[in-house]
Amino acid sequence: VDVDTATLTAIRTEDFETDGQGTRYTASTPFSSTANDHWNRTDGTDISNISGAYSSFSGTYFWATEDTDYGASSAAANDIQTLDITGISITGASALQFRGLFGAGNERGAGASAYDSVDYIKVQAQIDGGGYSDVIWFAYLKEGRPSNDYTNEPLGVDRDFDGKADSADDLLGIALQPYVASISGTGNTLDIKISVHMEYGSEEIAFDNIQVL
Repeated sequence: VDVDTATLTAIRTEDFETDGQGTRYTASTPFSSTANDHWNRTDGTDISNISGAYSSFSGTYFWATEDTDYGASSAAANDIQTLDITGISITGASALQFRGLFGAGNERGAGASAYDSVDYIKVQAQIDGGGYSDVIWFAYLKEGRPSNDYTNEPLGVDRDFDGKADSADDLLGIALQPYVASISGTGNTLDIKISVHMEYGSEEIAFDNIQVL
């Protein structure tokens, strides 16, 4: 789902065209062990997807991951990787919006994809250090599936934050799509956190052109 952002002003944009680790953003330790085990900025040439190469990203580089728990020395022990964009000045700004491009590398469909009930992309925001609130999630597709089925499903947008994709009609694929969501509140400083849990191979996601409008 996208909205008309033509009349909004971009306060901050991160497109990963250059390496911003430690300056423009802080990611949990990036790694690229194999084409199927990675959490890093990439141009796509060093990774491999089930359903083909990513497309429709912005510029040459984007952020992608698969198998977030790979390598005990480099990946988070709880399988969660994070990317933080902090200290964004929002003084005098109102009607804040988050916008980003999101995709998934596995399009095998219901019952044949790899995303499970524990997998997610979560975008959260906090203003003036007041604590993080949910902005937009992406989770596995439960709609139309057996009640005891919690594995091997597509990944889709989850705007009600219940850990399940909202609809079989709005799923992620290898062509990255724009998603927009409101950020509640006003203040002086905004922090954005993107958290990802993709603990096995074939659980592939990507994001790019992260914006605050």
